[in-house]
Amino acid sequence: MTQCLTIRQCSLPGEQVRDFLHVDDVAEAIWAVATSDLRGPVNIGFGRPVTVRSIAERIGVMLNRPELIDYGALPYGPSDPMFICANTRKLLDSTKWSPRYDLDDGLYQTVQWWQKGLGISRHQQGYCR
Repeated sequence: MTQCLTIRQCSLPGEQVRDFLHVDDVAEAIWAVATSDLRGPVNIGFGRPVTVRSIAERIGVMLNRPELIDYGALPYGPSDPMFICANTRKLLDSTKWSPRYDLDDGLYQTVQWWQKGLGISRHQQGYCR
């Protein structure tokens, strides 16, 4: 993200699959588990697999800089798992919790946070929503 925000090429393999969850949703899920009768391990996540490439594409579009994303430019790391996605069935079935933020809203907030932290205005970046 910071590479795109500072108008530098962002290289990544891209085909890894991940499960992204907004930090506020993580906190609420932990609270839901802590205040429930659940016992044993509970997976906390969104429960929907998304490729890293898809995330990078969305960020590139949000920043109006999709050309900065260079897929396949980096090799996969030897310890980088190809698939990580939480099975959230136990969490969803046993609590009243569900995620409040969708992926695009979370990415939008993350972009705004980084822009503010790096002192980059939306006008400078060409970012619009």
